[in-house]
Amino acid sequence: MGRLTSAVKELRIEVTSYNGNSGKYANLNSASPSPSIIINSPVPNNLPQHQENVRNAQSALNKNNERFQTMVNNQQNFYNMDPNDQHATQSQKVGRRAGARTVLMEFLIPITLRYVLEKPLGLIWASVISSIPIILSILYSTFIKKMFSPFALIMVLSIYIDLGFRMAFSDKRLQLLAGTVISGIVALTLFITILFDNKFIYYLTKPLATGGYHEKGLEFDAKWRIPAIKMIITNISIGMGVGFLLSAGIHAALVLTLPLNVIGIVDVAFNIGAAILISVWAKWYQNKKTKELIILDQIRNTGK
Repeated sequence: MGRLTSAVKELRIEVTSYNGNSGKYANLNSASPSPSIIINSPVPNNLPQHQENVRNAQSALNKNNERFQTMVNNQQNFYNMDPNDQHATQSQKVGRRAGARTVLMEFLIPITLRYVLEKPLGLIWASVISSIPIILSILYSTFIKKMFSPFALIMVLSIYIDLGFRMAFSDKRLQLLAGTVISGIVALTLFITILFDNKFIYYLTKPLATGGYHEKGLEFDAKWRIPAIKMIITNISIGMGVGFLLSAGIHAALVLTLPLNVIGIVDVAFNIGAAILISVWAKWYQNKKTKELIILDQIRNTGK
């Protein structure tokens, strides 16, 4: 029996478990929240090497513990709507600055240039000059901020699709159907990208949410991978796609039925109003569902 005992050297590592709620590993046989490795074996011949192996194993578990805790914190930060949270407040400021820059360079300046320059310079030159701020914004986003801005691309396409319709048709009603085509393209893009992991809304909102900052982009991507959030974004994509599809149909009906003396004003007002209304709905839905997730998370934590 003595020879058998000395021949068989049992190395026993206590089983650990991962607690998904706290984001930490815990020893099943220990009250300590930190992971631990307990070696029950005869003292090895090379004691320093043995101790080093134990320390390395303990360090590996600690790193895993920190990694999973970081994932939990990222999810909590996404749900965090506390206005006193400095990190969340800073992210909101970055988003507002990026949004203001986008609206100015990719919408307000181009629209103003288009209508101001059309009479003195003509339609073609007014279209080309009004697209320059948007193209500069695209180059800045692509090569400086290293991100893709689909809103800018939509605006450029809108300018040149409108130019194409106005040069191709002499009938004013047919010219104004360019707005219908643009809304249809946006709706089709939203529907098609539902099949992909990174949907059209991902590329549409990331520049506004991150301002092109690399660290903010990493946080945005981490939040995007949360399954509950991905489901919310999928629903928003479907809702916005339906909204733009309905907008295209209503716009076509208005263009073909309203009197010519009011159709120009109605065309501009309807296109801008529909886009704003759809965007407001998307934001409202996102906030509503996010608050529901916060409440459910609080209920689960209270129950435990």
